[in-house]
Amino acid sequence: MFLFSLKNTYERADAFEQKKYAPGFHYKYNQVIDEIGFGSYQYKIIATIALVNVSLGIFAGLLPFLIPLVKLEIEMETFEVGLLISAQSFGSMLGGLLFSYISDLKGRRISMLCGIATTIICSIVCTLFTTFYPFVLARFGAGIGYGGVLPVGVTYLTEYLPDHNRGSYLLTMEIFRSFGGLVCIFVAFISENSWRFFVLAPVVVLSVNMIIIFFFLPESSRYLLFRGKTDRVVELLQDMCEQNSCNFTVQFCEIDNDEKKKIKNRKKSICNTLFVRKWDITIPLLMLWFFPAFGMGVFIFLPEIMLQLEFTMNEIYILNSFLLLLPMLGIFITTIIIDSFGRKQLISISSLISGLSLMCFLLYPQGTKKIIMFYVILGVFSIFMKVYRSVTYAYTPEVYSTSTRTSAVGVMSAADRFASIIQPIIFSNLVYTSFKLSLACFGACLLVTFFFSLLLTKETSNKPLKESFLTETSDHDIGRSALYTSMISDQ
Repeated sequence: MFLFSLKNTYERADAFEQKKYAPGFHYKYNQVIDEIGFGSYQYKIIATIALVNVSLGIFAGLLPFLIPLVKLEIEMETFEVGLLISAQSFGSMLGGLLFSYISDLKGRRISMLCGIATTIICSIVCTLFTTFYPFVLARFGAGIGYGGVLPVGVTYLTEYLPDHNRGSYLLTMEIFRSFGGLVCIFVAFISENSWRFFVLAPVVVLSVNMIIIFFFLPESSRYLLFRGKTDRVVELLQDMCEQNSCNFTVQFCEIDNDEKKKIKNRKKSICNTLFVRKWDITIPLLMLWFFPAFGMGVFIFLPEIMLQLEFTMNEIYILNSFLLLLPMLGIFITTIIIDSFGRKQLISISSLISGLSLMCFLLYPQGTKKIIMFYVILGVFSIFMKVYRSVTYAYTPEVYSTSTRTSAVGVMSAADRFASIIQPIIFSNLVYTSFKLSLACFGACLLVTFFFSLLLTKETSNKPLKESFLTETSDHDIGRSALYTSMISDQ
């Protein structure tokens, strides 16, 4: 058990605070974080991770605009365009697994810096090539870096957020990533025919991120505590107290002999923990990430589907703009209700409504043009699908402990990207045969997801992150209860 002692620094402390911060009165880590509260320290971390998400949004939206510009200089056949897309997606999948594993072994900060550095270097290198295969190899490397930054960033932020509104702040990162997508469109507009300028746009933002993280962001104190580096943890908590203007400081940390033995004998069997000890959590979550990503690929073919139904290009552009704006509404709604409504309920309800809405396409008259029906069905779907993906994104790092948290997010994101790679191969023929059947199949995937969501056993709203090394009972709990009882009796 790790126990901390707090020292009062406020001369006019009342009787309650004098007892609260008296020598010999100990606090567990989560209780110290609660006492420190939310302030400048957390805002600094949120701002940095928000900027990281802006750069990730730019990178994610880059490829569709990049391909037409690159084809002006590098000759590409149709299958080579597919190879380029698959290479970057496959790199993202590998990066999510690699850097999340490094994060749980060596630390969040070093893993995030390595992921950003990989993305920057490979993006710069790809601007030097004028032939296809070296260019693809460089984009593959950039994908590895990009895929690694996302799971590490969300884990780092999760471990610093307060319990009562952790979900809201995590979902705010989705807004910044969407904003990065809008920045990408603007950069594509001003870059004209210079694809190299376009590729370097996210590099500029990522370079700023790297400087800030290297000089100003520390390692996660929760991760350091897990590794038994208590002196460094106390330094970080003291720094947090100063920046949040607390009226106390953290003095020291006590560790009992049993905990010292656990730290020395702590094994790094991440795969065993995820797929054997935590299989009841990991398997349902894998399905929750895989099936929606598998079905989402059908929307790649949406413009062609609408052209077959004799929609005009203007109508297609308007509908796609409509479908880009509505998810923002979904994020906004979810940010408000996520910490009060509950993660499991939101995941189940949103997957059910999304799936049923797409199943309505089975009622669509074959070969006809029904604009209002398209708007209503896809509008409902896009809102609740964004709710589903946002809540799943926030829920995943919360149900795992520090030892495997980033690896779990990395595995889930890898499942997401693997599904998006294989989906076009499976769905392409079905889309051209019957569009409404292909959309209904996606709806069926979401209904399968709904049934897997019912298997989730943990609710994380307004609850502390579960840690094997922080959950033991101690005399402090009895002492703190006695303190409050004595204060009430004094009154």
